[in-house]
Amino acid sequence: MSTNSLNEMVAHHTKLAIQIAETMGHTLDFSSESIHRVEDILDNYANDYASHDDMIKPLDREVWSIAAIWGIYVGEIMRIELGEECRWEEVDGGYLLNAHGAQANPIGKAYKRIVNGPEDNIVSFYDIIGEKMREHIQKGQEI
Repeated sequence: MSTNSLNEMVAHHTKLAIQIAETMGHTLDFSSESIHRVEDILDNYANDYASHDDMIKPLDREVWSIAAIWGIYVGEIMRIELGEECRWEEVDGGYLLNAHGAQANPIGKAYKRIVNGPEDNIVSFYDIIGEKMREHIQKGQEI
């Protein structure tokens, strides 16, 4: 995917997240506090997912589509906070954040949050992985 196409896809998914959140009574404003709102939204999806028995669970591709919306929104907050050293890239058909070789997969984390429940909390991911990426960027600048 070209850089322009990737940027358009990220912008589209981010806009979707904001619109869907509004229908659920949440406001997303690209602040770190809005990650808690995304966690609440993902908790709703996880509860819905868990309430289905195995015969009628949503299809894997449906869960990935939902995870892409919320993971990209979380990733955009991380990208904005990390600055120009951080960017989206396509890797093996998926989309990762890359900051000088340190990679994060917020879409994969959002997927795990829906499927596994609270043990894969998106706030913890944002806090821990975001800090590790910041440290990696700082080390890269010191070299």
